[in-house]
Amino acid sequence: MPPGAPPDPATDLVLPRLTVALPAGWTEWEGTSWVQALVAAGADALLVELDAAADPDLARRAISRLQPDPRPVLHILVENSPALAAAVDVGVLLAERGVSTAEARRTLGPGRLLGRVVGSPAAAAAAAGADVLVVEEAATEPQALRAIVEAAWVPVLASSSVTDLETGNEGPGLVGLGFEGIVLRSGPETTPSLLASAVAAVQTILPAAWFASTPAASVAPVILVDGVAHPLPPETAVTDLLADLGRESATSVAVNGAPVARRRWDDTLLAPGDDVRVTSG
Repeated sequence: MPPGAPPDPATDLVLPRLTVALPAGWTEWEGTSWVQALVAAGADALLVELDAAADPDLARRAISRLQPDPRPVLHILVENSPALAAAVDVGVLLAERGVSTAEARRTLGPGRLLGRVVGSPAAAAAAAGADVLVVEEAATEPQALRAIVEAAWVPVLASSSVTDLETGNEGPGLVGLGFEGIVLRSGPETTPSLLASAVAAVQTILPAAWFASTPAASVAPVILVDGVAHPLPPETAVTDLLADLGRESATSVAVNGAPVARRRWDDTLLAPGDDVRVTSG
C-alpha cells in the first residue's frame, strides 16, 4: 500500500498502535507541520471530535488539514458519528452506548476503521463488526481489564492520559493484559509542541514490541448471533451458519431485523457486522 493510501478493503486493515486524541481547540492550530511532528513522534492515528451536525464541507476542510502533502501514514477517526465519518471519508470511534456497531458499519462502508469503546466483557463480546475496541480508564482493575480483552474478537486498545502514563508503570503492564495499542488523551490546554513532546515521551514508556515493526493485526470478520460474536468465514450463507452452530432445525432466521425466508437460506450471504437472530423449534 503506498504511503497515505486509504485502507484497501480487499486486504488486511493495518490497525494503529498509538492513537492521539486531539484537544477540542485543534482546529485553531496554525499550519500542518504539527501533524508531521506527531507522526515523527510515533502517532499512527488521530482521533478528533467534530460537531455531528456540522456542514460536511467545513468538516472535510478541517479533516484535510490532518492529511497534508506529503500525506503521513495515519488513520483519522472522528468520535461518535458514523454518518459524518462516511461523509468526510475517515474512520469512527463509537461510544459504548448509542448507534449499533452493525448500523455504523453499514453507514461507514468497507475500508474505513471502525472502533468502539467498551467497558465490560459483555460489551466487548457483543461488538461484532468493529475493527478495534477501546477500553477507557474507568475499568482499572487488572482482572477486569484482562476479562475485557479475552472476551473481544478484535484487538483492544487501552485509553490513558499523558499524566497517568508518565507517573505510573502502566506501559509494560499493558502487554501482559493483552492490549495491542493505546489511545492517548491530553488536556484542553495542550499546544501542538507540547503534544508532540508528550507523544515522543510516552512512546518510550509504552511496550517496545508495539513499535518494533509495522503493526499488522488482521481484522477477523465477525457477526453477532443472538447477541454473541461469532467468526465469519468468507462466503458464509445462512445455511452454513446454522450448520456451524449445530442449529439446522431452526424455524426462523432474521438478519439485521429482517426475516429471511427459508427458501433463501442457501443463497443469503452474511456480511461482517450482521446481527443474526435464530429461533429454534
